[in-house]
Amino acid sequence: VPGTVIGNGGMSGANPVNGVAAMRAELFEPLEITADTAVVITGLVEFVGGGFENVSSFRFGAFMSDSAGSLVDSIPEQSFWNGTEDHSNGYLFVPRSGNNDHAEWANGVMASQGGIVDDPWLETMGPDNFTMGQSNQLPDLAVGSAGVYNFSMSFGPIQNGYMPIHFNLIKDDDSYTYSDVVRDDQATFATTFINSLNFATGNATTTGLFVRDLLIDLGDPIPTVVGIEEVPDAPVPQTYTLDQNYPNPFNPSTTIRFRLPEAQDIKLVVYDVTGRVVSEVVNNRMAAGEYKITFDGQKLASGVYFYRLSAGNFVATRKFILLK
Repeated sequence: VPGTVIGNGGMSGANPVNGVAAMRAELFEPLEITADTAVVITGLVEFVGGGFENVSSFRFGAFMSDSAGSLVDSIPEQSFWNGTEDHSNGYLFVPRSGNNDHAEWANGVMASQGGIVDDPWLETMGPDNFTMGQSNQLPDLAVGSAGVYNFSMSFGPIQNGYMPIHFNLIKDDDSYTYSDVVRDDQATFATTFINSLNFATGNATTTGLFVRDLLIDLGDPIPTVVGIEEVPDAPVPQTYTLDQNYPNPFNPSTTIRFRLPEAQDIKLVVYDVTGRVVSEVVNNRMAAGEYKITFDGQKLASGVYFYRLSAGNFVATRKFILLK
């Protein structure tokens, strides 16, 4: 049901998985991606024992499938789907770790996300599958190690013959970020309905993968961080500061710099002239240092906006202009 938590789940064992372990959550009813609203999915995923350090060892996405069968849960903690993973249609994300190659798709194309068309949901090599680019992690060459990650995805609204797809996978200590906006611009979309969320791990050391606080909703596309990085070799700041963005006016992206003299829970939020929040760029705890963030405004209309940094008792607001 849109707007509700649909549950928590996980898979674990005493030893790392030999091969690939996968799990699936099915919605009570399919949700449709339309020209009026996006399908929005958020949650937490925790890796135990290891993360996704190996090549293409973590895969997740949203799909439409009528072939999974029914959930058999007669044995406690050993539930399974009695159908097949074949004939899935949807969108697969394969985040990169370290200096690994991106996932290989059909015809030798390397990409970190793409569309799955009438194929097993976690397989990239299907003849009708298609890619949607390479999205590198931040900081550069960051490793997807064990720990808790916030994930989010949004699909749509459909516009002018394409579907925008936003996604984030951000570790809770900000040491790893996989975030981008891509589009399905195929003549026929991979899917316009979603009825399942899927996760798989094949890492050599991972003994558990747990998904919590899974939320499905209909609404606006999620904000994405095109780039967030600590400025190297910068001295520890003495005061909190928020710089004017550059360039300004901008189209479609701009850089925002700020400084933290101590570790702090921060929020960086963008508002329109009516005071409505249009993007929550950052909402996390960050260490002391100087940071620069690339903000992407491609989904916003031209106009005047404000960005506000809140860090402890420090609050600062600046105006910027999106000019398309």
